[in-house]
Amino acid sequence: FIITETLPLSRAYALQPGSVAILRSTVVVTTGQNQWVAMWELAEVRQLFDGYLMGAVPYVVLDEAAVAAGGLQNVDFLIIPAIRADAVLTVTQALSETGVLAALYDFVAAGGTLYAQSNGAYIAEAAELLSPGTVDLQVVVEPTGADPNAGVLQVHLPDSPLAWSWLTDTLYILTDPLLHPTPEMEVVAMLANAGDAPAVVRAPVGQGQVILVVGHPTA
Repeated sequence: FIITETLPLSRAYALQPGSVAILRSTVVVTTGQNQWVAMWELAEVRQLFDGYLMGAVPYVVLDEAAVAAGGLQNVDFLIIPAIRADAVLTVTQALSETGVLAALYDFVAAGGTLYAQSNGAYIAEAAELLSPGTVDLQVVVEPTGADPNAGVLQVHLPDSPLAWSWLTDTLYILTDPLLHPTPEMEVVAMLANAGDAPAVVRAPVGQGQVILVVGHPTA
């Protein structure tokens, strides 16, 4: 057949590499005379790109001001690193006040992919990309076995691209929230030694998607 018009096509099927960004909140936590970055896993995520991938995938780091200024306009894949447990609500409030949460919703609805690790998933819920109660900050995942920080992955949807590239069947777990996926979400993998707690979840939103990973594959 002959195509005479332009057809809509999801960015997921684009032939050119997607552009990547990492969200960095400027919130810091003060303990005595010390200050700590609230999004503590930012360094681990950057090491993944700079060290493990050896710079093959370029990325940018966006703070609240950069996102509010339209920094997501040319981004295809946004990463939200894990946050210190004592700073999740503070970071969420800062992102709300600066308009970042609204920008995140628009980004995903228009076709972007948001990837959140551990309690970074709460940001997606606060942005109304997930149903209320999806991310339970009050209950943490607790693997059983000799190593309480080793979650054993059990793939539930082997045909999902999210199940194809794991280098190990374990996932580092550290005070990670329990997820309560709704029926429209895809549970790609679970933790076999933590009551089959959801470990990798995909949630379609508008033309885009949200990917949640309990644990810390970059650690």
